[in-house]
Amino acid sequence: SPPDDDNEGGGGGGREAHQANLYSFDEDPELAIAFTRFFESYMLTGSRTCSGKGGATSRFDVGFAAKCAELLFKFGLRTQERRAGKEVISCLSKLISSARKKEELKRGEVPPMGSHPWLQDWMIRGKGGNLAIFTLMLAANGAMPSFQLRQLVIVLRQLSVVAGSKLFAEWLQTVLIAWDKNKAGVKKKFYEELMDSVNTNDRKNNFKMLVKRFCGGKKKGRK
Repeated sequence: SPPDDDNEGGGGGGREAHQANLYSFDEDPELAIAFTRFFESYMLTGSRTCSGKGGATSRFDVGFAAKCAELLFKFGLRTQERRAGKEVISCLSKLISSARKKEELKRGEVPPMGSHPWLQDWMIRGKGGNLAIFTLMLAANGAMPSFQLRQLVIVLRQLSVVAGSKLFAEWLQTVLIAWDKNKAGVKKKFYEELMDSVNTNDRKNNFKMLVKRFCGGKKKGRK
């Protein structure tokens, strides 16, 4: 099934248009930045249990974390506002890259997204992986200004490393089925070339070029 992204690029109906307006990060950039920073702080300390008054404890709410991640991918990656966009991309980059500790990643001893089990559950069972690739590609296609392109590609590349080639390939295939901005032959070539880059650890240093070319390259955006 197509990524659940409120019919992005397909002329959504009244409910989708209302949601996009309701959650617009351009409507109140300061609030968007505050929310993003809160999620980043919550995410990075989420594995801890905090003691409250009378010995009560407050545990990390995995459902809440997953919904916040979904909101950031769905609506944060649409913003044209420079500061809010940078905050969102930075937060998503930290979320994905922190899913595996650097030393564990180098040894190759940790399963995909091992440091954040809730992230693995959302990415796989909640189809968050499909959504992440789809919205990052839409952002690179012009949903975000051109000056964000480099960082968007970095996040997409991080996702391919953290998820591993098998999972990333499954997500990318699903996304390309729903992607209606390129012809079938172009999509097939893009998939083969991008996965070759992923499988060879971007040895040819062409990951960015492939994404940029497929998604339409840089487009004008409001700074």
